[in-house]
Amino acid sequence: MIGWAGAITYSAVRTAGAVGMAIRAPRLGGHRWAMLGQALADACYAAFPIAYVSYGFRSVLGLLWVPLWIYAAVWECAWFLRDMLQAAEEEDETTLDSIEAPWKVVWGLCFVLPSLIAGGIVAFDAVYPKQWSLDGEPPPFVCTPAVLKPGDTLTLRMDTPHGGELGVFTPRGRYLFVVPFRTRAPVERGTPGFEGVDQLRLSTADAKASDTPAGAKVPIFADSGTYQFQLSEVAQYSLACRVRFTGNPE
Repeated sequence: MIGWAGAITYSAVRTAGAVGMAIRAPRLGGHRWAMLGQALADACYAAFPIAYVSYGFRSVLGLLWVPLWIYAAVWECAWFLRDMLQAAEEEDETTLDSIEAPWKVVWGLCFVLPSLIAGGIVAFDAVYPKQWSLDGEPPPFVCTPAVLKPGDTLTLRMDTPHGGELGVFTPRGRYLFVVPFRTRAPVERGTPGFEGVDQLRLSTADAKASDTPAGAKVPIFADSGTYQFQLSEVAQYSLACRVRFTGNPE
């Protein structure tokens, strides 16, 4: 994992190198379209490593990462093939070409290929989320805010699909069923079951749960202290998050 510092440092070094190469790069030939195209490609290559470690950055652009990656890959491949053809047509290799050749290989392996791979992973994640473990991903089950006062609303955010039962341990160690597990049964067309719900809001004033799946409802936030919410599937692991309620002192 390269982390934030590594990603930003890598992108900064790459950008500085790209600017230096663009200033003297004969392949651009002074054409404005080529300079703009190269600048956009370099911006993409600088952004890919940062997006790899930043969930917020990935989320902002979403599916736009796909065309950006395709553009950057096609641009670089096109220039690579052009350089190869020019090298094959030239009979005599100049001294400058001999000096630059190893550095072009280093540049490609260290500053083009890694960024291209990172961008490909980001683009893949934009199309098929959660298939690849990326840095900065939020936990699959989150309770916000972490501290609640009377009248506040607790928001539970969950990756879908998830377990079919939601429960909570109260400060007194009592387990309450917020959403009891039910054997999966056909639901109305267009109406998702609890497994497909990605967000649930519970008011501290009127949220209720029960001691048993079919029992009578009682207030959840009846005591001050720590509440542990658990999202689980029968006979499988649970996801948990904790909040502290500061109201109703004993």
